[in-house]
Amino acid sequence: MTTTSLDAPRRPGRPRDPELAERVLAATSVLLAEVGFAGLSMDRIAERARVSKATIYARWPSKAELIVEAVAHQIGGEPPEAPDTGDVAADLRTLLEALCGAMRGPFGRVMAPLIGELVHDAELASTFRQRFVTPRQGRVRQTLELGRSRGQLHPDADIDLLADVGAAVVFQRLLVTGEALGEELPERLVRQFVGPWLTSRPEAGRP
Repeated sequence: MTTTSLDAPRRPGRPRDPELAERVLAATSVLLAEVGFAGLSMDRIAERARVSKATIYARWPSKAELIVEAVAHQIGGEPPEAPDTGDVAADLRTLLEALCGAMRGPFGRVMAPLIGELVHDAELASTFRQRFVTPRQGRVRQTLELGRSRGQLHPDADIDLLADVGAAVVFQRLLVTGEALGEELPERLVRQFVGPWLTSRPEAGRP
């Protein structure tokens, strides 16, 4: 394959080319949706992105790292900071709305084949947990812990379990049952699983 100026060796300290990275990440996402994880190779990504395979490996040492970054890139990189309106139920609903919204779009079609491979590829599973699952789970746990510290959640509420349950239902629908991730789902999840542990809600107009 003929290389371009984007493939030229980079001098120490020279910034990475954002246009090249965008092409590689976009090509990875499209191919993952088209051929799945098993059919995806660095050769195919390099061909689709019009760069050399060596250029890809210089930035992403493994296919797992590249795929997880491409998936994260699909929904805007790092997860947003945990909301803090003073209402733990409203903040949890906001986090779940963001997750459901992402999964309804093209990102959901990319995520499904990726998650199916986690049980077969230890490196992919570890990278996926570190880059995608842990930060987002941490935002939910932070919101729950803040709500408990304010007395809005009962002291006996199982924070670890509550931090998992919303995402578990979303992925169950996405990967297993095929049920719709309706607009009402975040509210239903909060009401059903967090509602019984609420001890108070802020008064209207107060943080």
